[in-house]
This record gives sequence, C-alpha cells and structure tokens, in this order.
Amino acid sequence: MRGAVADQLTWGSARLGFRFEWSADAPVCVAAIAHDGRDLPVHRTPLVEILTADQGHLPASDRLAHTEAGTRLRYVAHEETRNEEGRRLTIRQAADGLEADLTIELLDRADAAIRASVEVRATGTRPLVLRSVASWSMGFTPQNGPADKLAGWERIWGTSDWLGESRWTRSPLRGPDFPRLAEHLTGQNPRGAWARTSEGTWSTGRHLPTGALASENIGIALAWQIEHNGPWRWEIGEDTGGGPWPSAPISKTPSPPSPTSAGPPAAPAPTTRPCPWSSTTT
Repeated sequence: MRGAVADQLTWGSARLGFRFEWSADAPVCVAAIAHDGRDLPVHRTPLVEILTADQGHLPASDRLAHTEAGTRLRYVAHEETRNEEGRRLTIRQAADGLEADLTIELLDRADAAIRASVEVRATGTRPLVLRSVASWSMGFTPQNGPADKLAGWERIWGTSDWLGESRWTRSPLRGPDFPRLAEHLTGQNPRGAWARTSEGTWSTGRHLPTGALASENIGIALAWQIEHNGPWRWEIGEDTGGGPWPSAPISKTPSPPSPTSAGPPAAPAPTTRPCPWSSTTT
C-alpha cells in the first residue's frame, strides 16, 4: 500500500478479531489478527482470489493466489448484520465487470472461529468464465518476523481411506516443499505451493478438507475446514514477504467451465470455515 492512504476496518469478537485494510491502489486484505488482546500484524495478500478464463495469474502459476482479478479488486462497501445466531460482515469489492461479496459469519456460541464464503457476480456486458474462487485468503506469518518467514512453522494435515481414516501428520514447512529460492535476489514470488485436493464427490476419500498451521516460537495456530461435498483445494504458499494461505471449495479441474452472461451470479462459492485460534507456549 505504498503511496496510498489505507482505510481500515476492525471486526470480530473479544476472542478473535481481524483488521482489514484497503486503499485506492490495493484490494482488501487481512492486515492483522487479534486474539484475547494480542494483536499480530501479518503478511498482506488479497482477501479474495478469483481466477477467470481471461485473467490468469501474476506471475504465471497454478496457485489459488496471485490472481489478476484478485489483485485488481477494489473496496466498494461493507455491511454488518445480526441474527439470533450471531453477527455477519459482508465486504463488497469490484473491478473489470466483476463484483465479489465476501461474507464472514461469527457465531455467538463459537466466537473464536469464523465461517467465510464468496459470491461472484458478472456486472459487465461480456460473459464471465470462472475457473476458481478462494473462499478465504490471508497471510499467516508476522509482518515483522525473522528473515526466514517460514522458520519454526509446522503444517498439520490428515489423510483418510476406507477403514484408515484420520491419519494425521505434522512436519516443518521449511524443507523440500519450501526450499530457499533466494527470491530476495530475483524479486519474484515463488510460484509453487503445497496443496491438498479432492477431485470427486467423496470429499474425505483421500486428503481431509481440514488442516492447520502452527508456530511454537510465535505462540499461534491457525486451523480451517472446508464445508463442501464436492471438489475442493486448500494450499499453503510462500511470497517474498511472507506466507499466504488460501482455500477454496472449487478445485481447478480440466473440465470446461460454464460461461455466465452479465447480470446473474457467476458462481456462488460454497462455504469454507477457517477456524483460527492462538495458543501461548512457555
């Protein structure tokens, strides 16, 4: 957000909160996480990532993040509502004949977790072909952390099979899947990511739609669950400035997408529930 005045919105509960920021030159992002009075500024990435047939990635990659459409989105408005179960925040962004509403729910009975979904609409005169929509995308590494942003971070994920469910693994992020690429010399973000996917209607048939990131050094953990009975994908990546974490219930598959004319919704994304929490180590 260099060269532009950033607007801010703080929203959440006493146990879990987010500081969102945006400007005329940048889309909405999560700038900080708050938990039980602790504020943690994090690496900033576009909060909504959308891949279309005519707008790809910057730079070219097969990630859910770094999309041209996500980078071009700009804040339009936000609205907060409440019902008998809890509170809801909707943030609207738009660009290039595309409008995206991110809705975040915070339930009274589970005020240390959120549920997020994204609805995309075509507002221009041309058809819009969606390839993927990330229901949640944010950075997880501290903004003012060590030189090696992934140092000390671990990933936790599960594998499932018939009569072999819930086999959990925990391993460091920095290693063969996230090698040091000297991106400080090239100035380019790494183009790879570590992802888990489901390609059919058996959403827990192989990889589980749940995962977590944890750092004992910082004393924080982030966990998520994708609520979708069809194809999904979640991934962990690395940028020159830190680590982004997007998830999406729509996986990028070779099947041809359906074009949508301007006006009606392009493709409402099913719900993803990321459940961040913090833990303090001694």
